[in-house]
Order: sequence, then structure tokens, then C-alpha cells
Amino acid sequence: MVLEKIKEIISTQFDIETESLSEDTNFLTDLGADSLDVVELTMNVEDAFDIPEVSEETIRGIQTIRDLVEYVISVTE
Repeated sequence: MVLEKIKEIISTQFDIETESLSEDTNFLTDLGADSLDVVELTMNVEDAFDIPEVSEETIRGIQTIRDLVEYVISVTE
């Protein structure tokens, strides 16, 4: 469920089909995201999962959809 919801958020933000996204999709190299895109994505995920603000240090460590899913799961369990 977390993966699907994150894919939907990414799909909307980057105007890309959810089917083309995988857990290995890299935000920088595969989606061409810049730092502002990543911050916006993080804020959307915070809102969607009602989680506290993600630190800048943590954001730097999140490079793939898998990383983001694992982070969300770790703070929501």
C-alpha cells in the first residue's frame, strides 16, 4: 500500500505513468528531479502519510522509490 501511494504521488508530481515506476527508480537519474523537486515530493509524502517533517540529512539519503518506501514504513510503524 505504501509503495502504491508513493507511486501515485510521484506520478502526479512528475507527470509520468505509475506503471513506468519501480522500486529502483532513482529520483535524480531516472526522473531528472532537482533538489526543489525532491523537497516538494517529500512534503507531499509527509502530508499523504501524516508523518513529521523529514530532515534534510534524511532527504539526502533518499535516492530511490525503495528508499522512500522504507523510510515511510520506518516512521509509521
